[in-house]
Amino acid sequence: MITNQVFLLLTNNICPTTISLFTELSACTEGLGKSKFLYHHQPTKDLPPFLNQANSFIFTDDSLCKLGYFLLDKKPMPVNGHFPLLDFFLNNPKYDHYWIIEDDVRFTGSWTYFFEACSELEHADLLTSQIRHFHEEPGWNWWSSMKHPTYDVPYEKRLKSFNPIYRVSNKGLRFLCDMLAMQWKGHHEVLIATLFHLYDLQLLDFGGNGHFVKPGFENRFYTNEYAECTVRYRPVMQEAGSLQNKLYHPVKFST
Repeated sequence: MITNQVFLLLTNNICPTTISLFTELSACTEGLGKSKFLYHHQPTKDLPPFLNQANSFIFTDDSLCKLGYFLLDKKPMPVNGHFPLLDFFLNNPKYDHYWIIEDDVRFTGSWTYFFEACSELEHADLLTSQIRHFHEEPGWNWWSSMKHPTYDVPYEKRLKSFNPIYRVSNKGLRFLCDMLAMQWKGHHEVLIATLFHLYDLQLLDFGGNGHFVKPGFENRFYTNEYAECTVRYRPVMQEAGSLQNKLYHPVKFST
C-alpha cells in the first residue's frame, strides 16, 4: 500500500464546492498521504482565508515563470499545466507519488476505494487516463506542440494522455525536470506521456480500454463507451453520472 504520497487539488477558485471536495478528499485519503490545495493565486486578489500553510501550496504566474522552463504560451497557465506540479515538487521532493486532481473531477464512490486500488499500480511513473498513440487520435490539437531546439520526435512515436486526474512518481518528476532543463516544451498531455515512453518509464491507464490498461482495470474507473464516456474534454456535465465507482469530468456544479 502506497502511503508516502500527496493529493493536490488544483484550483483557482476557493468556494463551497471546492472546499467540500477538498474535505472529502482529505477524509478519504487519511492514512494514504497528505492532501493540499494547489492554488493558483492572482496577486491582485486577496488570499481566501480558508487557505493556510498546512492545507495549501500557493503558486502564481510569476512563480511558474521563475522555474526557468520554456513556456508554450506567454502565460504559464493553462497550457503549461505541469508547471504547478513541478513547482510543488521542487519545493516538496520527499513524496514517492504525486496526485493532481482538477476541481471539476468527481468520483461516484469512495475516493478511498479508488486510491487504494491505484496503489496496486505503484510501479507506474505516470498513471492517468486515455493514453493514446498518434494513429489512434491523429486529429488531436496538441500533437505539434512538443518541440525542442535540436531534437525531434516523429509523430508516430508520440503519445498523449488526458490528465484531469493523474499521478506521477518521484522518479518521473525528477526526469521531467531534467528534460525541461534541456529545453523540451509542449502541452503536458503530449510532453509527459511521450518522453516517459521514449525513455522507458512506465505508463499505465486506470480505466478505459486502451493499450496501456492493465488487465482487470478495463473500464474500471472510467469508460470510453461513446454513449457514456465519463472522462472527457467536453461537453460539460452539470452533475456526475449514474455509473458507480466511476470518475466523471468535467463536472461544473453551480456555486
